[in-house]
Amino acid sequence: MCLNMICGSMYSGKSTELLRRYERNKYAKRKALLFNHSLDKRYGENVVATHLQDQEKSHSISTVYQMLSILHDHKEIKNVYIDEFQFFPNEFADAVIFLVEKENYSITVAGLDLTFDNKPFKSMEKLMPYADEILKLKAVCCECGKNASKSYRLTSSKQKVEVGSNDSYIALCKKCYNKIYK
Repeated sequence: MCLNMICGSMYSGKSTELLRRYERNKYAKRKALLFNHSLDKRYGENVVATHLQDQEKSHSISTVYQMLSILHDHKEIKNVYIDEFQFFPNEFADAVIFLVEKENYSITVAGLDLTFDNKPFKSMEKLMPYADEILKLKAVCCECGKNASKSYRLTSSKQKVEVGSNDSYIALCKKCYNKIYK
């Protein structure tokens, strides 16, 4: 089947696009499963939500075994949507590749491609060579208003993974990011 990726910075519309595709799938009367990482509780549990508060019920998971168990319980469903993919470890990328390449699943993942310190998220990076489509979305730079591709963390935390929203992150273009982040 196929692997589709939606990536970009914070506030670029990744979850909005994922939900749009999920809804389109439902209109076509195709069954689908929607997953989100259990760390993401910004707008509630067991939901994929946008910053504008659009949301759909989802399976909240943190391990590949949880996802595989749910897929096993719904063997007839071959369309899968996964939000916040950057939070999942590399074995998730391996499982997604196997499901698409060997088990005929169509999977769409959405997630940040870069960390706050401009490093690739490993799980996203691992999927890219296998993707049939990669959609790179841009946000609006909070400093100059141009296209933004960087997520800048406002807090002093150096943790690689820190779930947050507009209280913790802003989107910046490359020029403004390089000026602020030294």
